[in-house]
Amino acid sequence: MIVDYSDSDPEPEFQKKRVEESANSKSFAIAVNVKPDVNTSKLEQEREENRLRQLNQIYNSGNSEQNKKNNHLTGKVESYNMHSFSFDQQFYNFKNRGYAYDPQLDENRIVVNDAKFPELAQVIHYGGNVDPNMLDTQGAFISQSNEEKQKQKQLKALREKTGAVTDGTYAGPWANYQGENIKPKELTQEEKLELEKKKIEEQEEAKIKKEKKRKQKLKEKGFEIDDDEDQENEGKKAKDKEGNEEQEQKQLEGEGQPEEAKKQKEKSEVTTSIFHDAVPYFDYKGRSYIQPPIDLKPREHVCYIPKKQVHCWSGHEKGVQAIRFFPKFGHYLLSASLDTTVKLWDVMGNKKCVRTYMGHKQAVRDIEFTNDGRHFLSCSYDKNVLYWDTETGKIVRTFNIKKYPYQARFNPDEGKQSSFILASSNKKVLQYDVRSGARTQVYDEHLGAVNTVTFVDYGRKFVSTSDDKKIFLWGFGIGVVEKHIAEPDMTAVANTNIHPTEKFFAGQCSDNKIQIYDTKGGNFRLNKKKLFKEHVSSGYAIGLDFSPDGQFLCSGDAEGRAYFWDWKSGKNYKVIQAHDQVCIDIRWHPIETSKVATCGWDGLIKYWD
Repeated sequence: MIVDYSDSDPEPEFQKKRVEESANSKSFAIAVNVKPDVNTSKLEQEREENRLRQLNQIYNSGNSEQNKKNNHLTGKVESYNMHSFSFDQQFYNFKNRGYAYDPQLDENRIVVNDAKFPELAQVIHYGGNVDPNMLDTQGAFISQSNEEKQKQKQLKALREKTGAVTDGTYAGPWANYQGENIKPKELTQEEKLELEKKKIEEQEEAKIKKEKKRKQKLKEKGFEIDDDEDQENEGKKAKDKEGNEEQEQKQLEGEGQPEEAKKQKEKSEVTTSIFHDAVPYFDYKGRSYIQPPIDLKPREHVCYIPKKQVHCWSGHEKGVQAIRFFPKFGHYLLSASLDTTVKLWDVMGNKKCVRTYMGHKQAVRDIEFTNDGRHFLSCSYDKNVLYWDTETGKIVRTFNIKKYPYQARFNPDEGKQSSFILASSNKKVLQYDVRSGARTQVYDEHLGAVNTVTFVDYGRKFVSTSDDKKIFLWGFGIGVVEKHIAEPDMTAVANTNIHPTEKFFAGQCSDNKIQIYDTKGGNFRLNKKKLFKEHVSSGYAIGLDFSPDGQFLCSGDAEGRAYFWDWKSGKNYKVIQAHDQVCIDIRWHPIETSKVATCGWDGLIKYWD
């Protein structure tokens, strides 16, 4: 049941008039559009303009080194995850054949080399795409491949017959073309004699080995064999060998030329290096053995601490004092020993000794490569510094110091690679030019023997440490100390190395600590927040090194151990018992993520992974 409880009284007339007037009158409140027309193009345009303005400011400011690397005039460099094999494939394809696939697009869009295909490049420039069907099965453009095939056919027709192996006329891929008359190089008389000599020696060695095996088998069966005959035969062979050498010497001397023969003999006795044929001197492309492998490229990578030994090089007769990897690539390892020799070891291949450098008369203390690795310096206790050609093994220049040279460093600036500085026992730092051999500057302020020299600020300055417990900062080429550190509680710094960022350098102190010094922003001071200890280094110039990514610091030890610390926290992560005697030097591989080489006074070089 619905009941209406409304008022029964009628509404007054004056109230009806007020309601009608209020409804007809205009409102002074703000009008709100519940569903406006959405058009954000202007907002997006302003946002894009602001973003571009910020990028331009970052690029033009030049304050940040990272921004300089990531930005350039044509755009912004962005990181992209791609397999190294795919990148190399497209890189060499673009370089050799003139095209590559764009990895960021889902479709197989082709990028063309402007120099090789200007017409197709113009099509792409105006928004067009290259049809993948234009490529043949060999991966080249059809027009290009047809021309190449025709050229190859013409060349093949001009090639002479390869010959047969049985007739001795086999030429193979080295067969001449029609009209060519290329003959193999004729051997000289000395080379022929050497070849004959080698053949005879090889035959004799084979006979001796066969005879030894035969006698060993007879001994195993129970027969008695007299060894006196072997000694008599060896004595006869030695006499015959001496007689042959005398005859060869007479042939070289000739009649009426005794002085020239003596000079030739003296020159032949002075041998500076030996190539051990561990690797071929030239590869199939004619490149020297010193060149890095084609597939080896320096890339940024995250490093890890090694866990186990993977190889051991043994060839030095005495302790190994210093080791250096080949710059940037690390496919060779150079070692300096107390047995007066320097050896070059293969790292990537068969891991054998490639070349031995013999030029010093006393123990070798330090070695240093140039930036390209084609030359290196060796400092010895015979008071000489030798400048070597790495490939040929020849001594390019000799620097007689008259005092003990302790450490030599090339200027890292590419334009100043001809200059090096030398720390010596005469309380001075000496600067030399390898082109002229002249001494160009003397830095004389220390009161004790100078132990180390380290370049900072990209070769514009260097730091020297001494037995006087002082550290000096010098301007390169200026014989005046810019800044110095000398505190009562300081100890002598025996070895140093610079951080990959070149903002810090580490000093191996004689109180069993590694201290860090700041060099960034023109500052030169001790960093009290970083200190690395727990190892034993007192009394030894033990080497230290940083991982290529700057994440770890490693050092040798007087008790043969290798220590690894975290750079940020200073925590000791790992200790490896590397050698039986002093572990005098340690180096991190420049490319491999967790490969480290150590050397010790036990005469061994060990490789860790």
